[in-house]
Amino acid sequence: MNDQLTLFTTQQTQKTNVALTLFSFGGGQDSTAILLRMIHDPEYRKKYAPSRLLVVMSDTGSEHMRTYLHISKIKILCRKHGIEFHFLTGDKGYHRNGWEYGLKAQYKAKNVIGMLGGLQLCTDHLKIKPIDRFLSAWLLKNYDLKSSSRIDTCIYDFVRKHGRIRLILGFGYNEGRHKKSGKLDPVWKKKTVDRVYPLVETKWNRKECQEYILKLGYDLPPPSNCTICFYMSKQELVWLDRFLPEELQAWIDLEANKIKHNTHKEKNNGAGGNAKLLPQRLKEAREEFKDWSNEQLNDYKMSHGHCVKSAY
Repeated sequence: MNDQLTLFTTQQTQKTNVALTLFSFGGGQDSTAILLRMIHDPEYRKKYAPSRLLVVMSDTGSEHMRTYLHISKIKILCRKHGIEFHFLTGDKGYHRNGWEYGLKAQYKAKNVIGMLGGLQLCTDHLKIKPIDRFLSAWLLKNYDLKSSSRIDTCIYDFVRKHGRIRLILGFGYNEGRHKKSGKLDPVWKKKTVDRVYPLVETKWNRKECQEYILKLGYDLPPPSNCTICFYMSKQELVWLDRFLPEELQAWIDLEANKIKHNTHKEKNNGAGGNAKLLPQRLKEAREEFKDWSNEQLNDYKMSHGHCVKSAY
């Protein structure tokens, strides 16, 4: 560590105030419960966002329609309570390198598919990096900071002057995701951002979040997940087949496209990694859950989110 970085580290660790709390909003039940509690519980708000609160969600382009409808309500709710909320869609310039056109467009253009055992680039490029770029641009707009083409320049400058940034993430208590979260962060983020997990600290899982939302009289949003996700269970695959068959067919086509254009590679897997391709997996799932009613599938779908195994 050079002298300049040592000086920076010493300066920013001496600042104990929280000048800015960034809430990475997932759009599902867990993050909604956190936001509602910050609105309706003053002590909770004081503990987790004692000063300026910035709520940001990044769009994958493949969210469920009910999620998009929920986000429109969240925008209104935040405006009503004086909370700054930003929904980063692909046209706003924070998604890059083809990801601005959405998940399915990127898969098609690059002849790839998200798969189990892969690098989970969708989370990084559609969720993490857009919010990082937005944060840098937002800080430059709202504070007198050093500017450069690098994301980290103004963030380092902000932390020198005001203290480390608090990042709230809505990981459930029993997910265990907080134990590996942040390990893939770039150096600048590790040195400027403190990750905070309110649900872990309060020992809330999905059940507690659902109950809290309903107790306050709000509609329960669906869990946050893309319409096509390699973490999808067999039950969710059947749900997709029954309720969004066009999305399922698009996914099958994208997988077939990936296989077709990568026959020269030794490993040429589909969305399930080493497992069977989607048509075979769907056939087996249909048979296994053929007796499940639409109500059973919907109940299951409302209790399961994706990306809880992601390293990001």
